[in-house]
Amino acid sequence: MNRVKHGEISIDDALNQARKEREQLLHEQPQKNTTQQYNFSVHKHSHYRWQKRVLQIDFKTKMLCSIEKGIINRQLPFSIVKSCDDGVGSRFSISFKGHHDYELEATSLEDKHKMMQLVNQIIHGNIYSGSEDENSESHQEPQASQSLKEGVLLLHRGGLASFKWMKYEAQLHPGELTLVPLRQRSNIDGDMTSSVPLSTVIHLSDGDTSVQKPYGFDTFVLFTHRNEY
Repeated sequence: MNRVKHGEISIDDALNQARKEREQLLHEQPQKNTTQQYNFSVHKHSHYRWQKRVLQIDFKTKMLCSIEKGIINRQLPFSIVKSCDDGVGSRFSISFKGHHDYELEATSLEDKHKMMQLVNQIIHGNIYSGSEDENSESHQEPQASQSLKEGVLLLHRGGLASFKWMKYEAQLHPGELTLVPLRQRSNIDGDMTSSVPLSTVIHLSDGDTSVQKPYGFDTFVLFTHRNEY
């Protein structure tokens, strides 16, 4: 208002500037918080039954928390997260070093894929120490800095209720294998729904991964902590 009194700007310009400053103050801080802390409603398998929980992934404190009725039951540091495995439907699991696995069921496929994406980001940071920008606002799954091998694979996900072979673009990195369906690669900029995962990340660094070749020279089986590919 002092600038208006001195004739430096008009009243309309002053109102527009004040409105912009107010909108900036209202939106900047919430946006920062949402990129550092994520909360998801889930069902966690515990004591032979599924119990309602909130899974909190906090990149500021580097903690993964299990919350029940607003009370934090368990806090697990990012550093002990070792693998994340897909399951049937909206179910998936997270494995830790020195702690029992979390068997979880999301309320939607979109939430499931978002949680797996964030956990994969944590594991990527554990593998490539210091290379992850934890405060980044990007929601893209991080890529390994070095590609050892790239090619096309036909994949059958054993034990996940599908006997169909699907074609994937495969990228082998130190510590992980990333698989992107070719049919999704061709439509990556199209009208894909957010409930469809863009890629599958198989972690090779958790100590429970092995490879066998029981079916001939052109086929191999990759065993992880919970899945068979």
